[in-house]
Amino acid sequence: MKSILYCLLLILPFSSGWAKEDLPYKAVIFDFGGVIATYDRALEIDFVMNSLNIKRKDAIGLLKKVQEMELQEENAYEYLLQFVHSHGLNSYQSRFWLRQWNHIVSIALKEIPGMLDLVTALNKKGLITAMFSNVTSHQAKVIAKTGYYDYFDPLFLSHELKVEKPDLKAYKLVLKQLALPAQECLFIDDRPENIEAAIQMGMDGILFESPTQLVGELYKRGIKVHVRSIPKPVPEAVPHAS
Repeated sequence: MKSILYCLLLILPFSSGWAKEDLPYKAVIFDFGGVIATYDRALEIDFVMNSLNIKRKDAIGLLKKVQEMELQEENAYEYLLQFVHSHGLNSYQSRFWLRQWNHIVSIALKEIPGMLDLVTALNKKGLITAMFSNVTSHQAKVIAKTGYYDYFDPLFLSHELKVEKPDLKAYKLVLKQLALPAQECLFIDDRPENIEAAIQMGMDGILFESPTQLVGELYKRGIKVHVRSIPKPVPEAVPHAS
């Protein structure tokens, strides 16, 4: 009887799917904008233009100025308050305007269908699912409130790293904090220059086009994931023998 129980204990982990999957990487690192979510920039521009009654080019210029100030760690918040106040809003109205703007930024973010499900599926396989994003401190606060960052650990945000992709220094910091060799990391981004930098550092890289394309690229690399919300990739045609 004991021998039968011993044999069952040996067989059970494999028959129940407890055997650890042999994966080619230990970490999958995602970009945010254009990979996990899209951003409706027009919605933000229209809000600034209409709420302050300024021209479109001035609204675009204001947003660009704010982003530049945030990247240089200047006080963009106070600059915005002063700008809004100079366009006829009192102190209370100016602060209310800023809250409205933050709300517009949050609703302008739209998940690319199926991507968060895919991240969850990869994490369940035992892979580290990290985020590596060029983002200002203000943008990061807004995104954090939407819950997107909850799917990723660790987070590598350029405003904290003090350097942006595709600067190789940023990739070195990511690898150092992950404490993994580059060849055990897969990086996914929608910009060719960012993928090229990752490959230069020794990582593997996938240039993101769509969730279906990404699932297909993962499959080619030995990572089989099935996500109901993502259509399966069409198998490549096998040439017929003549």
